[in-house]
Amino acid sequence: MGYHMNLNTAWKLFARSKAGNGVKAVTIATYRQRIDTFLTQHGETELDQITIDQVEAWARQQYQTTTRWDGHPCHPASRGKLSNATIHGRIRALKTFLTWCNQRGHASANPTADLRMPRYPRILHNKVMADHDLAKMLKVTRRRAKEGNPRDHAILTFIADTGCRVGELCNLKLTDLDLTNLTALVDGKSGPGYVAYTPATAAALQAWLTARPRLGHDYLFVGLWGAAKDKPITRNAVYLTMKRIAREAAVSGRFNPHSVRHLVGQSWADHGVNLGLIQQKLRHADMNSTAVYLNQNIKRVQAKTDELSLVR
Repeated sequence: MGYHMNLNTAWKLFARSKAGNGVKAVTIATYRQRIDTFLTQHGETELDQITIDQVEAWARQQYQTTTRWDGHPCHPASRGKLSNATIHGRIRALKTFLTWCNQRGHASANPTADLRMPRYPRILHNKVMADHDLAKMLKVTRRRAKEGNPRDHAILTFIADTGCRVGELCNLKLTDLDLTNLTALVDGKSGPGYVAYTPATAAALQAWLTARPRLGHDYLFVGLWGAAKDKPITRNAVYLTMKRIAREAAVSGRFNPHSVRHLVGQSWADHGVNLGLIQQKLRHADMNSTAVYLNQNIKRVQAKTDELSLVR
């Protein structure tokens, strides 16, 4: 059998295959972003000409790079080494792609078969937003709501109450809300499913619904200014909105939507909620994703040691 497909063509087939199997466009875009430098370097190379040496050279570049967030839609690029979590994600994405090429018969071998994965950090303390910082941001959005901008408070309370992903927030439609039963139908990485919230969030949503203009689409959250005005809100717009709120609230730590989601999971775990319920709350497909909230860093261990010490 002859193998004459180049890497760029194989990527198009891989992306089409994933989409045909129900993988979300944002997930496919994440795959692409993670292996983009490899495709840029070797895109015109035939699959069977890709060697383990080229793969390992690319992996070494990930450890040696000194620029973080390069090409990220939300974070500005900055100097600094990539985290082990980022490198792990990139290498795993390349292994997934080239393994698929081999399994589908587009390549006679898998050059990533022996590529070693970096150790994956399982402690989330640097990913979780501080609860006191969330309280400060909520104070800012409550004031904004009283001043005539109820949208930002509705966004922040919905994320903090449901633990939803930012993509699920952006995809929300007016018909997805059930304010009577305090639920919403979200659709994102895990597919469609229901999330629950409290009366306080329902009130914030109702305030936004009252102020939201009548538009030619039924997306719940929309832009408020400039070219984005009245258009469905984007992930980047949510991030920038929360960045402005954090700045106004004098928050110096984490503030992005996913760190709020992590805070929900961590808070539930700290209050003794069973992992199955946390998994359902955060809509994790894999319990291993939920179990990460059981991992604690030394600061949290120290705080609990001070609280429960038998030495008095």
